[in-house]
Amino acid sequence: EKAARESLCTWDQLPNRNNFPVIFHGVEGKEQREGNSPSWFNPFEALLVQQYIVRLMAFRSGGVSLDQIGVITPYRKQVEKIRTLLRGKGMEAVKVGSVEEFQGQERRIVIISCVRSSDQYLDFDATYNLGFLKNARRFNVAITRAKALVVVIGNPHVLATDPHWGSFLQYCNRNKVCLQSIIRVLTAHCPHV
Repeated sequence: EKAARESLCTWDQLPNRNNFPVIFHGVEGKEQREGNSPSWFNPFEALLVQQYIVRLMAFRSGGVSLDQIGVITPYRKQVEKIRTLLRGKGMEAVKVGSVEEFQGQERRIVIISCVRSSDQYLDFDATYNLGFLKNARRFNVAITRAKALVVVIGNPHVLATDPHWGSFLQYCNRNKVCLQSIIRVLTAHCPHV
């Protein structure tokens, strides 16, 4: 059990390789909708999810297989976008779904795409019980599904408006596991998403 839990602690992508297999990747992406769809997606986060999976698969000594990876995201449209990206790379064995689809399940590696990049729709989300913010149960399920590694991708400014996510961000800061992405760099790489 301890060996499995610490099996990815030597991954060279970890900001803190001191037996701390957590990454918070802060990104100021852009949430979008298609037409009249009520569901949101964030192409920058979708691309980052794909990049993390590619890097994990390249980590030979980690012995990672695609079916050990789970991607959790709160919006159906983001699930679709990530599945499409992964299918294009032959990585459809990765389970991508909502928090509810992961209830009672664990994966060796869990990557969480939070999607929200502005606080403009947070009240809408709260009213209609959407997203991760202002929903302690959904936050708790998402953050506790990983056995060996959890990677959270999201906008820290938006997430910090929620007390649970705010505590998680402080925890990540204290343990020096926060990374940032510059949106301009990502924009050039994902016009097709």
